[in-house]
Amino acid sequence: MSIQKESSRPFHLYLSYAWNDERALDEFRTLLQRERFKPTISILSPAHSANQADDERALYHAIKTKIKFCDAVVMLGGEYVKYGRWINKELIACRDELRKPVVFVRREKSEPIPFIFKQHADTIVDWDAEAIVSAIRQLAGRRS
Repeated sequence: MSIQKESSRPFHLYLSYAWNDERALDEFRTLLQRERFKPTISILSPAHSANQADDERALYHAIKTKIKFCDAVVMLGGEYVKYGRWINKELIACRDELRKPVVFVRREKSEPIPFIFKQHADTIVDWDAEAIVSAIRQLAGRRS
């Protein structure tokens, strides 16, 4: 069963820094294409100067700038410990300041969901194209 396609409305997503693993990013794009969903994707590159600096404000500002014009923020499960520095700033920017919806994607059903995501995600979905696309469309549609 496939959800109804909304070809006339482009979506712009910010993917959490945890998606900087090229393989995970490619798998995500491929998964979305199964639903014929091709959003514009923003991500803070590891090469961005704010990532190299010790200045936490510069990093936060760079994250906030990337998130500002996005319809939704997509977080990847299983990466919180490794990328907590970025994820905390992403959550503050998108939830507290910019009021962007957060979709948490759990790659493995057995994967524990960190409390911070239970607390801040608008929805938690499994690694399933239809569920992910439906969540994005529903949450981003609230803001339209």
